[in-house]
Amino acid sequence: YATLWAKQKKKEGKESSLGKAVVRSSWAFMRSYFLKKGCLDGYLGFKIAIAVSKEVYLKHSLLFQMRKSEGGASH
Repeated sequence: YATLWAKQKKKEGKESSLGKAVVRSSWAFMRSYFLKKGCLDGYLGFKIAIAVSKEVYLKHSLLFQMRKSEGGASH
């Protein structure tokens, strides 16, 4: 789903960066683990928060790579 998300966002003209990928994935971890109380589920909650974080990082890094390769091809 990450590739589909990145393609859709690219079509919409959205941009990303590696810094944005790190910040958003960190926020996704915090939201999943603390705000949604994944910490109460112990190790399983931690694993889920990590998985959510990885998904967000992958989506934004793919969008960044797509935009970067698009820019490199046009120059």
